[in-house]
Amino acid sequence: MEELKRVENPGQFLSDTGLLYEINRRVLHPFGLALEIIKNTETGDVNIGGIWDYRDCEEGIEFQHSEQEIGEKKYWKFIVDHGIEKLLKRYEALGSIHQGCDFPVQVIEAESEV
Repeated sequence: MEELKRVENPGQFLSDTGLLYEINRRVLHPFGLALEIIKNTETGDVNIGGIWDYRDCEEGIEFQHSEQEIGEKKYWKFIVDHGIEKLLKRYEALGSIHQGCDFPVQVIEAESEV
């Protein structure tokens, strides 16, 4: 395995690649949470801010249409430029793309047994 590297500005990276959009859309928003980034208007630095908590809000969080379009474009550009090749290599090496966690299936099975 190659030497591990760090992303120097994770907030900027997640924003530029659309990964922040996808993490929020797929993982956090369904649970009423949202990871934010904060841009310093004086320096231009982009940093990870915090996590907004809307768990008590029945409908949860939804992107505005314009934000959704921007996030999707960034994310799919990242997938085309870097993601497809990486995912194929991972699948060839490990036999799958994702590791473990069949949580939704297990929950459904457990609930049906009760």
